[in-house]
Amino acid sequence: MKRWVKILLIVLAIIVTLVVLLTASLAVLASKIIENQYESRSEKLRTAGAYTSDTVSFRFTQIPDTARATEIYQYFRLDTLLSPTASTWENAMRLARLVSDNVPHDNPPLTDEEWPQIYTAIGLWEHNQKRPGLNCRQHSIMLYEMLTAAGITNRFVTCFPEDSTDQDCHAW
Repeated sequence: MKRWVKILLIVLAIIVTLVVLLTASLAVLASKIIENQYESRSEKLRTAGAYTSDTVSFRFTQIPDTARATEIYQYFRLDTLLSPTASTWENAMRLARLVSDNVPHDNPPLTDEEWPQIYTAIGLWEHNQKRPGLNCRQHSIMLYEMLTAAGITNRFVTCFPEDSTDQDCHAW
């Protein structure tokens, strides 16, 4: 075998060895980071105060917009999706699947012109047809309006972090 081929094989073996060692080191490092985060978060839960009973009395009343509900019902042809013999839960799940199966979840950095301009179920659906992907809030608005149009009482919930400097949230 020629000398340059032997040198090439040795160099290749060294590169492969380095890649394997680097990959193993990164896996160990990632494992340590995850373990550290788990311990930190577990400690935060262990040292948190006890839960207290909620003393606020709250009665939820939903006042649907009949005209919009009818428009949404017809637009999405909910009569073909909902079953009068199905439970409320089954019909709610059918609507949730319609949204989740057809609207990808996406949180892209967008310019003001790229954001949806109409925050209704129909406006968001049509925006998704042109530029697929909506964030959790937009998904929630769609599902909220569709459930309401189907006569299913529901709520739109936004969960904000405890840290006032963290502006991220989640909606469902």
